[in-house]
Amino acid sequence: MVILEASNIVKIYGETSGEGATKALGGANLSVNKGEFIAIMGPSGSGKTTLLNVLSGIDRPTSGEIMINGQEISKMKRDELALFRRRQLGFVFQEFNLLDSLTVKENIILPMVLEKKPAAEMDEKVQNLAGLFEIESILHKYPYNISGGQQQRTAVSRALVNDPSIIFADEPTGNLDSKSSTAIMECFEKIVEELKATVLLVTHDVFAASYCQKVVFIKDGLIHSYIVKKGSRKEFLNQIMDNLAVLGGRTYDM
Repeated sequence: MVILEASNIVKIYGETSGEGATKALGGANLSVNKGEFIAIMGPSGSGKTTLLNVLSGIDRPTSGEIMINGQEISKMKRDELALFRRRQLGFVFQEFNLLDSLTVKENIILPMVLEKKPAAEMDEKVQNLAGLFEIESILHKYPYNISGGQQQRTAVSRALVNDPSIIFADEPTGNLDSKSSTAIMECFEKIVEELKATVLLVTHDVFAASYCQKVVFIKDGLIHSYIVKKGSRKEFLNQIMDNLAVLGGRTYDM
């Protein structure tokens, strides 16, 4: 079942007819099926973050069509899109984006509070997610009193709390050490395997990408190629590095 279908996505910054216009995406196409775990990789400036922002409704494409669950988000009005994103999409960012004035539990259930869900339902959901990610002991702590890895697990829990159709993650391991990065990628693996979640993430970290089922490579605003995991994670990591070498550009993190 196709969850997301993007067709001929163009994104131009600046006046489209002006000399200072920058074409970040030049007609990208991407399809994501339910339960897939996909990484987007490419050289610096290739358009990967722009693509994620456009696909998730954070930014609007200059042209092209984006369908999520059969609804064309690229044509939605601002208020309609904001409601759709809150109800249908989950987000995980490099900076965690947690509210320091709220406890871990309060941060997790915030999307449910906005939807005015029953208190019993919120409590059950947060306990299930806290158990899944082993953060039960910190539910009443504040973000500034927990580690970066714990903050990101909290952010992943918040992204899942409304049972989104797809989770978008932008450099989710970017601010974490190697141990915490491993823990977060194992969290993503777990929600894909156990909850049948659909995850699309942007990363420059080949180690993080090796946890995914598929890696899509982007260059100069276009989808260049993709590979699907078939063997071990180590074999897949080597395949990712080989493909990045073909693309050229910056050195990627291990």
